[in-house]
Amino acid sequence: MKLKQIEANEEFILNGYVFTANIEDGKVKFKLIRKNEGKVKKGFTPPTLDEVKKFFKEKGYSEAGAIKAWEHYEYGEPKWTDTHGTPVRAWKQKMNTNWLKPEYLIKKEITPTFFQE
Repeated sequence: MKLKQIEANEEFILNGYVFTANIEDGKVKFKLIRKNEGKVKKGFTPPTLDEVKKFFKEKGYSEAGAIKAWEHYEYGEPKWTDTHGTPVRAWKQKMNTNWLKPEYLIKKEITPTFFQE
């Protein structure tokens, strides 16, 4: 059997099941994710700051909100995990549900129109 070093929250297959492993309080904790059904998932590649800015801009949200969201996941420990320690896999979905808030909307100036007589 060939052994490989596993990174925190990296998925691995053991006896037909997919697990992740973390170290908590000096002990290795394993978390069962799902039964392995032979489907191979591609590894997660975190988005760049520019990708997140572009996504926010397309949705009508500010660059400041994009930077705040990206930094939250990029500088968190471990990187790109949610508050429960679960790896973020669908970053656009996470941005939609957690970061596209009214305070990050781009404010548009409204020019009043007056009725002419």
